[in-house]
Amino acid sequence: MNCRESRQYIFAFLDNELDSALSLEVQQHIEHCPLCARECEIENVVRKQLAGTLRQADDVPTFDESALVRSIRSGHAALTPAPGNRKIWRLATAGAVAAALLVATTLFVANRAREADRVPFADALVDDFEHFVTEAKPLQIISADATEVSDWLRDQTALAVTVPQVDAAVGMLRGGRKCEIYGKPAAFAVYTIGDETASVAVLREPEEALAHMTRIDRDGHVHWVDRCRGHTVLACRRGELIYAVVSRLSEKSLSPLMPPAGG
Repeated sequence: MNCRESRQYIFAFLDNELDSALSLEVQQHIEHCPLCARECEIENVVRKQLAGTLRQADDVPTFDESALVRSIRSGHAALTPAPGNRKIWRLATAGAVAAALLVATTLFVANRAREADRVPFADALVDDFEHFVTEAKPLQIISADATEVSDWLRDQTALAVTVPQVDAAVGMLRGGRKCEIYGKPAAFAVYTIGDETASVAVLREPEEALAHMTRIDRDGHVHWVDRCRGHTVLACRRGELIYAVVSRLSEKSLSPLMPPAGG
């Protein structure tokens, strides 16, 4: 199940309206997807706080509107009883609930709009790789020395890049260039493996960027993999940076281009 499918079912999932098999699929996706888990968490908090507010409508004569807003933000009830008119309190409570729903809906729609405009991580990497290959973009540094290419890329991008050095039997480093992904500086190293070209893109992105990819735990190492328009995208996180290899080759062929876990 991918993110788009999961989010179609989140409301039914929280209302326990899904059959057991589909509910399990959604649950498993949420456990491995920080973005969908966060969306589910926000929806849960808003529901609980609004439900709690409405339950108190018959018992509490008045309320503090700012406390309701704080309670929704913090996840803790903060209503303060005080003498007053019950009818006025109910009207004010309804207004506060409507205002809270409006704010939550506005933030939800704005977040969805940003996500819709943002190309998924694997697609962005493949777009840049295809742009380089099809338009024969020149390398800005030509060298088979990984240290030399790393130093140049660090200077150009201000990223603590360590370009992988591969055995000659595996492939050959051709050089590097500075590029932009999501409008931010990224390092781009190019390799030849057999007759195919492969790139290693390095950029500063949160781990949530990898949420659309499949996480694989193997031999104590974690990486993410995806297939996009005939390309393999293999990624890992090293400190604050994400290293992502893109090529038409298989995951196994590209794994030597992953930096070591201690790098």
